[in-house]
Amino acid sequence: MNKLNIILLLLLPLFTYAQEDTDDGLIGSTQSSTANPSTIDTHYLEDQFYVGLTYDYLAGKASSVVQHNLSHGIHLGFIRDLPINQKRNLGFGIGIGYAYDVVYNNMVANRNSSGVVSYEIVEHFRDLNISKNYFKTHAIEIPVEFRFRTSNPTSHKFWRVYAGMRFSYLVGGRSLYTANDIDTSFQNPDIAKKFQLKTFAAFGYNALNFFVQYNLSPLLKDVKTTDGTSLSSNVLQIGLIFYIL
Repeated sequence: MNKLNIILLLLLPLFTYAQEDTDDGLIGSTQSSTANPSTIDTHYLEDQFYVGLTYDYLAGKASSVVQHNLSHGIHLGFIRDLPINQKRNLGFGIGIGYAYDVVYNNMVANRNSSGVVSYEIVEHFRDLNISKNYFKTHAIEIPVEFRFRTSNPTSHKFWRVYAGMRFSYLVGGRSLYTANDIDTSFQNPDIAKKFQLKTFAAFGYNALNFFVQYNLSPLLKDVKTTDGTSLSSNVLQIGLIFYIL
């Protein structure tokens, strides 16, 4: 069973539950803003699917480390709403999701026949006929967030501020580069630190929201080049997140 099948199996129970839930979400409800008071659901929930697109920036990197091309992240999942007050504009959310990230950089990794990985910061790719170099990760995430919003039982368009943590389990981390039109790719044990912790915030109106996330776990921890330069850095992600249903 490949990684994609495992991810779909993990997400399927929550997706099925969301489809069976009769509570209203953010978008797609047939509930009218002029609904009869007797039919207004004062116990509504804002269970939501989410899709996020981010630019991935290496924060705290060495001065000689640069990023090229467009480093990016894709995030998707489902969050269960847990209101804590009668107005239901305050609450918590907990869910499950998947994250895919590609970070382009000039930290070229090579693995010898013994499986030992070494790194070199390449200032000019053309010197080694390298056309691209990047790290790629796949992760299963559990978001836990505090929620403030201006929602009410009859409207699904409201302002929100969500903030919290994401507990992440890395299911794959690879180094890839192309030199002389030949692709080299391998599972990198320095990237594949299994458990990671991320802090994030989202704010916006209706489905469209700004999103920022900082990975407290370094992309490469305790890793240095052959000349002793530290390659420790943390991924800062800035982009948009869409809440659906």
